[in-house]
Amino acid sequence: MPKHTSVRQAVRLALVLGALPVGMTATTAFAQEQDAAAGNVTEIVVTGTRIRAPGVESSSPILSVTADQIQQFQTPEVGQILNTLPSTLIADNGAANNGTAGAITVDLRGLGTQRNLILIDGKRVTPYNFNGIVDLSVIPTALIERIDIVTGGASAVYGSDAMSGAINFIMKKDFEGVALDSNFSQTTESDGKTKSAAFTLGTNVADGRGNVVMSV
Repeated sequence: MPKHTSVRQAVRLALVLGALPVGMTATTAFAQEQDAAAGNVTEIVVTGTRIRAPGVESSSPILSVTADQIQQFQTPEVGQILNTLPSTLIADNGAANNGTAGAITVDLRGLGTQRNLILIDGKRVTPYNFNGIVDLSVIPTALIERIDIVTGGASAVYGSDAMSGAINFIMKKDFEGVALDSNFSQTTESDGKTKSAAFTLGTNVADGRGNVVMSV
């Protein structure tokens, strides 16, 4: 009887020892499969923007004016360019005495100058008075690459400032060189004469990491 017991114990011990390498091998193989799967993960980069651009479907109407179209207006003032577009009203407060003297402001859809948002390259422009109104005369026309106008309500995107819409001025990037634009015009009756000139100077600095530009 003890002899059978010893044989039985020896068989059990052999079975246990034989199963250990199999379990260890399976665990190692599982870890290798996980490492291989982790190494196959592909990085995905998503870029989002809140600035609406031409060609993008939108529920709000968008009007774009390019640099070539701006040059055809033959005027150095942004206000005069916007005044020719639909849904825009321009106020020249050169002789006003209501806190807006000398400023050129825009009113989209006749809802008030305080209910639209002015942006430069997607960033809000600092108002010039306590009413939150932006003076368009400080924006150099010679440096404008494109004007995007959202004439529909854009408060859901930009906040309550853009109840009547938003105007985004896209400026020229890395302007380098000298540009001189001049214009003279008059009517067929030799009256209504207008003269304008714009001088722009720009250069890259710090090995192209920066740019300095001036326009008068």
